[in-house]
Amino acid sequence: MGTQTNIAQAIRNRGAHYVLALKDNQPNLADSLRDFFARFKAAPYRIPHAMSETVEKDHGRIETRRCYAFNQLACLHKPEQWPDLKSFAVIESQREIKGRTTLEHRYY
Repeated sequence: MGTQTNIAQAIRNRGAHYVLALKDNQPNLADSLRDFFARFKAAPYRIPHAMSETVEKDHGRIETRRCYAFNQLACLHKPEQWPDLKSFAVIESQREIKGRTTLEHRYY
């Protein structure tokens, strides 16, 4: 399902809540979230947030996932377009395999 305001509205019209994956089909929104998260990572103690972490070790791989949740909607590009938007989240996945580390971010 695409991240579109009309999809969010249709979900809310039916009385449900939504979590949508943010991809580059919403470039201004995605850029504003990436910029916010970069500022957060530079000084995490300055920005209120919730965080949860899991670590999995299997098949010679260590994967650490961190979920950061925020309610600072003013940092987003046109947050008012998203019906009843309350928060956003970033999933940070760090994989260590044979001495190599990769880092990936997903936005919701």
